[in-house]
This record gives sequence, C-alpha cells and structure tokens, in this order.
Amino acid sequence: MKRHSFSIFLILTILGLGWIIDSPVASAQPPSTIIHAAVGNVVTRGLGSGKNFSLAACTSPAPSTVGCEIWTNKPPRDAVRLWCLAPTSSAVAVTVTYNANAPRAPIPPTTLTVSCRSPKVKNVLTPGTKLTKVLTKTPYSVTGCTTNVFGTACTYDGGTITKVCSLAATANQLPVTVTATVALAGPTAINGKMIDLHFTCT
Repeated sequence: MKRHSFSIFLILTILGLGWIIDSPVASAQPPSTIIHAAVGNVVTRGLGSGKNFSLAACTSPAPSTVGCEIWTNKPPRDAVRLWCLAPTSSAVAVTVTYNANAPRAPIPPTTLTVSCRSPKVKNVLTPGTKLTKVLTKTPYSVTGCTTNVFGTACTYDGGTITKVCSLAATANQLPVTVTATVALAGPTAINGKMIDLHFTCT
C-alpha cells in the first residue's frame, strides 16, 4: 500500500513540475509614459534597458513648467529626470530622442505626458517660521526668495527656505495665503528657473 502511495505521489510531483515549466512567464511591463507629480517633486523615469539604446536629448515645450534632462552622462544613458516647476493647465508632452548610433538604432522618439499639480499649502503660526526644502531628489541651491504679502518674508540657505510670518502680518486679515517665489540654481533644466511655493499665516 505504501509503495502505491509513493508511486502516485511521484507521478503527481512530476506532472506539477511539468506544469510549472510549461507555464508562460509574465513579461516585464514597459515603463509608463504618463507621469503625475506635484510642484517641487522630481521624477526619474527609466525608459528601458540601456544596453539596447542611448538617449540623445529630452525636450520640454514648456521648460518653465516642466524641466527635463537626461539623468546621466555615463553609459547606460537610459533615464531622464523631470522637474515639476509649476502647475500644468493641460498635460505637457515631453519628447525624448535616441542616438542614431545606439546598439539597436534607429528608435523613434518617445513622448512622455507630464501633469503637475499645485504644491501642498503649509501653515505657519503667526508669529513663527517653517523650514522647507524646495525640490526633492536632486542637487540644487536657492539663489533668491521673495514673498507677496506684507509682514511675511522668505530667507534661504543652500537648498532650503524659511517661511516667515511676523507680527506685522496681522495687518492683513488672518489667515492669509502667501506665495514664496524661489529662484533656483543647479542642473541645466532648472538653472535660473523660478518656482512658487505657498504657505498660510494663521
């Protein structure tokens, strides 16, 4: 009886292994060409295997809204970086082109559809301050920062800004929403660009 049980077990095991071997393996999903982010966020998007191609350029039709640059100058040149610098009223179609002498050239251009939403509005208790980074995941520095409401200020150091609500802000009817306009230095795609961040004096 034990011998029959073992034989049946062995047959089932072999059949099971055969099913596993013959089962189709799920293919890798291609990278998405649709990107959603908030102002101040940076998205790195790999476009495939860098062994198969080499990126030539990344061009944005609205560089003050969506900045775009090839992420690395070293092989494999397989990724781009996208900066959301302002809200988009409609999606921005960024074009990525490939080098003609890439291993599997020619490859037609890729279009990345980028939508940027407004940044989250942060509260600052009056009188008080709040320290904030301007961008994520990228080396940069702040070269200037101004505000548009009397009694508020914006100071900066490196890649951070300090949002200030002084007692003089009470000359306005609190809460009041303030726009801090920040000037940036860094990679070519964002160098000299401006970004608006918002906070509320409460």
